Formats: sequence, C-alpha cells, structure tokens
Amino acid sequence: MDATSKRGWFMPYILSNHNDEKLFCGTYLVYKLNYLKNSNPFFQTNTWQAISPDLTDKNPGNEERFHYITAIDESKQDSNLIIAGTSDANFWRTKDGGKNWVQLFGLPNQYITSIKISEQDKSKFFVTLSGYKDNSNLPHIYYSKTAGDQWINISGNLTNLAINDLEILPNTNDSSIVVATDGGVYLTQNLGTSWKKLGTGMPIIPVLT
Repeated sequence: MDATSKRGWFMPYILSNHNDEKLFCGTYLVYKLNYLKNSNPFFQTNTWQAISPDLTDKNPGNEERFHYITAIDESKQDSNLIIAGTSDANFWRTKDGGKNWVQLFGLPNQYITSIKISEQDKSKFFVTLSGYKDNSNLPHIYYSKTAGDQWINISGNLTNLAINDLEILPNTNDSSIVVATDGGVYLTQNLGTSWKKLGTGMPIIPVLT
C-alpha cells in the first residue's frame, strides 16, 4: 500500500469472516492482506494488494479535497461478496472477491457511515449515511433485499439526527437493529417501522460506534 494513498481519518479495517489471516482496508481503493501468522518476521513477504479500482469520484482542479472509502463489509456466507461505501456517496459491490466491481445507485448523495450484509441472507444489505457535511441532520438508514439493486428507507420515526453506525442484532431475522447517532443510541425491533431511544438518563451526545 502506498503511504501517500488518499485515506480518511477513520480508515476502515476489517478482519475476514472466513480467514483470520486475511484483512481488508480502504483508502480510495480496497486492499487485501493475506497475513501469514507463522511466517518468519525477518523474511516477511506479506503485502497489501489492491483488489479494486478507484471507487471515488474525481475532483478535477482540487486534488487536495479528495474522497475516500469509509466502510467495507464481507459476507459471512460468501467470501467473494464484498461491499464498500465512500465519503462521496458511492456504493460498490463485488461478487468475485474484487475482480469486478459494480456501482449501485438509489441512495442519497451523502457520506456513507456504515454498511452491513445480513448474516442470514447475503442478498440483504443495510447502509447508513450522514448529511453532517451538508448541514443536514436527517437520519438516513436504508435496507435492500436485492443485494443493493433497490433500496427501502427504514428511518421510520427516528429523531432528526445523523446516523454514524449500525449493528444488526443476531438471531432476530434482521428485524432488530441498533444505530449510533449524533444524539444517542436507538433501537428498532421491527425493521425500522418504529424506533426507540436507549439508555435511561443517557445525555444527548454524539455516539460514533
């Protein structure tokens, strides 16, 4: 990996769900590292390999204001299925481990903060976005049953606060989701039809993860 690669302050790293010697990270490219734990550290041959093209939009004439990858996830059912989101609202999917990437559309033009693939069904994706940079506090959480080809808004009655992260609770058929927002933590148990704030007495503060 080039030390000068364009990257965000919170560059995403994830450990593979299928191989604990494999890592992924994102700059403006998605990188993969096959780390051999038993290799001799004095003859280390592990290197980061780019497995995507530039997934961000170019900014002609102002290269100092660049975009970068903000979130990555790998399916727990299929090691070849990887998704990535960027600071300029680009959402990408590969079904062959990074050989070919397809850009998916239908989401708001805002910073992607978190993405998840369902543990039970690899065709189900979840994504959150933040309009903080556009001075917008609207909550954005979307759900797809078609591997990102179409999206459903499941923000329901969420308070007007930007969403920074999401977790899908296990063994709930994807119906129970927790989101971290700029004003606390919220839970839905019916796939976004209704949400409730968690934490009795918790102050209204930003929660990032």
